[in-house]
Amino acid sequence: MSYVESNLIPGEQVLYKTGLHWIVLFWPVFFAALFALPGLFILLGSIFTKDKDAGGMAIAGLLWLIVAGALVLFGYLRRKATEIAVTNKRIVIKTGIWGNREFWCG
Repeated sequence: MSYVESNLIPGEQVLYKTGLHWIVLFWPVFFAALFALPGLFILLGSIFTKDKDAGGMAIAGLLWLIVAGALVLFGYLRRKATEIAVTNKRIVIKTGIWGNREFWCG
């Protein structure tokens, strides 16, 4: 059950419910790609090289990929943690995992 549905007052009905647009993921994915591509090349380079320091290169490549994944995860959580709803009595906007703002209309 969503935040909005669990916090309706008696006699209130949800008329429209939405969230953030997918475009908010553009910048996290863009910056994740900036970290993932070098990380992938470093990781692949460590696999195909005969250098004795290939283990360190593999760890560095994995760290770059982990940072890229964290950026995408942050953007995804930001998008999913925002709920916007219009009811017959108010407009409810919940941002963040625990925060909320309520706007009353009429």
